[in-house]
Amino acid sequence: MTATTTPSNSSSLKNDCEEGAVGAQLLYNSTEKTASRLLLSAERYVKAGQALLVLAVASAGVVGLLASWQYRRIHRVWRIRHPRRLAQQRQAMWAFGTFGTATFLLLLSPIGPGGLHEARLEDVKRLDDIAVRALILKRRYESAAALAATLRENETTGWWWRTTAQQETEAREMFERCEDEWRALMKERIAIDPNV
Repeated sequence: MTATTTPSNSSSLKNDCEEGAVGAQLLYNSTEKTASRLLLSAERYVKAGQALLVLAVASAGVVGLLASWQYRRIHRVWRIRHPRRLAQQRQAMWAFGTFGTATFLLLLSPIGPGGLHEARLEDVKRLDDIAVRALILKRRYESAAALAATLRENETTGWWWRTTAQQETEAREMFERCEDEWRALMKERIAIDPNV
């Protein structure tokens, strides 16, 4: 970049900074929208976990009832007379037991609703961090735009000795730092949710 001060350079710098501030605000808005959507998704995982827990407890209850029915001494004669029915009940007991155990293990696993809920909450925390950094970036862009506007004002009023190449270089460096941070924020944001 050149260190010479021309009206077109400072006005284009001001316009670029204002565009960057608008982009940072839009990034903040989309990040907050995505964070609220992920929070709703996390709540659904909690409800799914509760439903799976109810299913696991219900299947354990059915296993208990079938086991109790199978091994009571009162119906010993019935068990002898109906071996096929007894085998069906035993198969049902094993099926419910397997289902209940698998459901309980799914609840405890990292790919279950609890693990997915925690992952969503971590994503929401990261999105909140990105949103705060986007607001800070917006303020930095606005500061760079104000500095560029000051340069432009000094150029138009004829106070050219106040506008030094060092001030313009400082404004451009501030803008470049903002642009670097913008790229880093977008990279993080896209890593969480590619629909920006």
